Amino acid sequence: MFRSLSRYNYFPNQKQSIGELPDCFSTSKFTPEVCLKLLSGGISKSRKRSGFAPVEFKSTRYNNIPRILSLVHPVAHAQLCLHIRNYWNEIEYISDNESSRVRPQFYEEDRRIIIMNYDDPIVKDRKHNIITFGKKYLVKADIANCFDSIYSHSLSWAIVGYDHAKTTRDPQLWFNKFDKYLSTTKRCETNGMPVGPATSSICLEIILARIDSKLKAQGFEHERYVDDFCCYCSTKEQAEKFIIKLSEFLAEYRLSLNLRKTSIVDLPISSTDDWVVELNHLCMDRYNDNGELIKCTSKEALNIINKALILSKSHKDGSVIKFSVSSIVKKLEDSAYQDVFECLLSLSFYYPILIPYLSILLDKGKLDVSRYICNINMIISENAIHNRSDGMAWPLHIFRENDIEPTEDIIEQVLATKDCVSITILQDICPGNEKIREFVVNVSSDVDIKKDEYWLLLYQSFLRGDISNPYDERCFDVLKEYGVTFFKSDISTKSENKCDSVDAVWAFNLFESMPLTNSA
Repeated sequence: MFRSLSRYNYFPNQKQSIGELPDCFSTSKFTPEVCLKLLSGGISKSRKRSGFAPVEFKSTRYNNIPRILSLVHPVAHAQLCLHIRNYWNEIEYISDNESSRVRPQFYEEDRRIIIMNYDDPIVKDRKHNIITFGKKYLVKADIANCFDSIYSHSLSWAIVGYDHAKTTRDPQLWFNKFDKYLSTTKRCETNGMPVGPATSSICLEIILARIDSKLKAQGFEHERYVDDFCCYCSTKEQAEKFIIKLSEFLAEYRLSLNLRKTSIVDLPISSTDDWVVELNHLCMDRYNDNGELIKCTSKEALNIINKALILSKSHKDGSVIKFSVSSIVKKLEDSAYQDVFECLLSLSFYYPILIPYLSILLDKGKLDVSRYICNINMIISENAIHNRSDGMAWPLHIFRENDIEPTEDIIEQVLATKDCVSITILQDICPGNEKIREFVVNVSSDVDIKKDEYWLLLYQSFLRGDISNPYDERCFDVLKEYGVTFFKSDISTKSENKCDSVDAVWAFNLFESMPLTNSA
């Protein structure tokens, strides 16, 4: 549990395939041992009052509207990770909640504990056929601004019940510390929680699992994907009642329905959206007489992408183009990589969500990226105008992977956005650049809560020896002592090796000499 939360589900990394951040970043060196060392000295009174500010990363969605993800400060993250680990037995009910399709479980392949994955299409169809049998209506509903609306005090209400939590407000009680430690990750604000770390997903499940239980007790057959609810009903009256009851139960935790996305649909309906059916038909795996996969030619791949472009005009509620690209990118003929890359390079100017696939195609196709420097610079420039973190960070990641320095004009444009993650990559590409150094120095002289918004950039600068510790706190010193870097590295630290030497089920006896309680 602790290992998964600290090392593999720390930065936003909950998608099954391509992560939210460029894969030059890694939190694998942020081990439980490092977390315990960070917390062993306690947290200052001023920090307990102010909390820590996260780094913000604006991730572009299918409609080019950004979603703000968070890179939580290491101390705040360590504190919440330890508390979840210590009291897991009290909240383990969230792992047994069959109504939730995204609940904590250990994924041995990559050691994460939360992955936003969808069922295999055949499994999904089987479930659909079973759950819809004899039903006449489907209710679709989701929570309005879910993560931004979470009220931290409601964690205690969900864990021990509203009445008990209201009459037992001792801040030292373990269930009240959940409230405190969650709010500490975001400036001690009681409304809203960071989007990205698995700790937030677990806190959300603590609350919504209680709502699932209440709905089940009312006789409803429903399932939930994070904050999206689907209920299968025999009568229209039952469907309407589900909406009423769901609204009531959400209100108990100061949450509300997104009425614009709440609907009652007549059954039967397809288990899959029509555009997915069309693209699945085009992208279907084919095999020769020897059972070998027949790969896509340039013509076939471009035909699929063009079809997705056409479908996207009439299906604006789904990531149509991204779906088509993800379906073909790993089964292209060698001769197709360049044509598909150049097609996606053009589309990436309009759809930043596609940029991560450029990195894959460059690598698998062994393409010469120097031919496309001008195009990539234009993509960075366009996304700098719109202040899209991923639209700058992913192209800069491509430059970093290929030892290419951006132009001074691009450097100035990225610095003007004040985007922490992009500037952190930029600094690693251009370590001696005076304009970047000046930006870092200016940030390091601000008040602590403002410095936190750049903690990743400041720490990597401190680790490089470019600046002294900008805080009167030991966090950066401890991280450096343990060899922590948040860039991916082939060199393992002693703490990593120690952590990897234990079984997949985390054993904490290696650290018995260190306190497991969180006294902060």
